[in-house]
Amino acid sequence: MKKSLIAAAVVAATSLGATYYVGQYTQEQTELMIAQLNAQDAGVIAKIVSYDKTFLSAKANIELTMDQPDLTSEPVVMVVQSDIKHFPYKAEISSVFSLANEELNTEVQAFFGTPTPLTSNDSVNILGQWSGVTTLAAINYEDQGDNFKSSPLNFTYQVDLNSMKGESGFDLASLEVNSIYNVKLSELNAKGHFEQIQDTALFAYDYKLSLASSEVRSIEGDFDMANMVARVALSKGNTDTTMASVLSLDIDDYKIVSEENLAFSKVGLEVNVDNIDQASLAALAQLQENPDNVDETLIQQVILQLLNKGVDISISRLASTTPWGEVDANVKLTVPADAINEQVLVNGPQSALPVLKGEAKASLPAAMLSVPQVGQNLNMALIMGILQQNEDKLTLDGALQEGVLTVNGKTIPLM
Repeated sequence: MKKSLIAAAVVAATSLGATYYVGQYTQEQTELMIAQLNAQDAGVIAKIVSYDKTFLSAKANIELTMDQPDLTSEPVVMVVQSDIKHFPYKAEISSVFSLANEELNTEVQAFFGTPTPLTSNDSVNILGQWSGVTTLAAINYEDQGDNFKSSPLNFTYQVDLNSMKGESGFDLASLEVNSIYNVKLSELNAKGHFEQIQDTALFAYDYKLSLASSEVRSIEGDFDMANMVARVALSKGNTDTTMASVLSLDIDDYKIVSEENLAFSKVGLEVNVDNIDQASLAALAQLQENPDNVDETLIQQVILQLLNKGVDISISRLASTTPWGEVDANVKLTVPADAINEQVLVNGPQSALPVLKGEAKASLPAAMLSVPQVGQNLNMALIMGILQQNEDKLTLDGALQEGVLTVNGKTIPLM
């Protein structure tokens, strides 16, 4: 019995100590995040107005001051009021966001039906794991016959505060605008992960944005799209000193209805940039953190430094099923190290051509020759030899090597 009482006392003491630590840790993390936000010089100044802490709970009052000249001549002040509960292993935080300006608050009330449309519920534990959901309230706004409706917009996030690694995303079930243009969107979602690269201001990331359907109606015509997925990613490259990026877009179907009905399907685009110098990219990211202290000359120097290290650029996929047939193309361009330097800036980009390497292939349906405007350009390309016609196909096979451009077996002067 005595041992049981001692064990219970130890557990109680440990629990009380952990609860106290959680309270201290949460306050320290709040102060650290405020300091980091202010250090970024991103146009937002954060200030802890008050932080009243007891053993089991706390109340925080934070002000975010932002310059928004499009909305008002005075800075916009957002007030964040948070209720914090302390547990032995974590803290739970419920926050409500509002505007200090009464005039703006009235406009917010009219738009969202509440003066506090932005709320969040977060959790942070003693291991530095932060997760939560921030919600923007639904909208049902009407003004002189125009109306704007949307479902709640939810942002979700999970972050390891020690390594700055985590996941985040958002989802919007529906959005509808009825005005000069009538627009409907359904199931707009984004999700991905990120990770700060050690000892740099860079983050590696991989995010996908998806849209189930969209409809646009106007006097000029209609536009419908189904199942769109876009991806953007930045990751470590083939070596420890390089990065690689990907930008892609895929659409199952889209239709244009105006003077004629046009239907496209299986639309795909992917752009790859490889062998990006990590140090130069990190330097560029560092400049973006303090934009007020950066002039155009410094930015040009950093970009020149990045290109001087060399880079590989490609459109690895450009394809679609069109009303006239299949379109397929790809392009590759290699910029070797030292190809882009100050001499190129003086003499012009043509001076770098002798060291650039590239290739391009394309196939288009010959039926596109009869398409207004587009057909005129394609016919001109045929006359110049850039395209050649093989039965029902228009093709291009080109290469750039040692300053010589060949297209469909013919040499084309560059200068």
